[in-house]
Amino acid sequence: IISLTNTRYYTDTNRIPKDLNGRVTHLGLKPPELAPRIITVGSLSRAERIRALFDANAPPFTFSSARGFTTFTGTFNGVGVSVVATGMGAPMMDF
Repeated sequence: IISLTNTRYYTDTNRIPKDLNGRVTHLGLKPPELAPRIITVGSLSRAERIRALFDANAPPFTFSSARGFTTFTGTFNGVGVSVVATGMGAPMMDF
């Protein structure tokens, strides 16, 4: 836990940094909103094309973070998967 003037900001910074509400930094998600299997793409349109392949039995969870990351979480062949659109290419990512 990082403490500045007795205010806690982040936890678990050696693994996946989270805010005090347990939400992953930048993505703004917490389980089960983020699946164990994650596909990261730059383009939102590419993420939407992948989302279209999700199982049709339940609508996917969709969230756009304040940092501009869009996440779709659903299942593919019964396996939980998230697709995260970063809005940038791999060389520019830092999360």
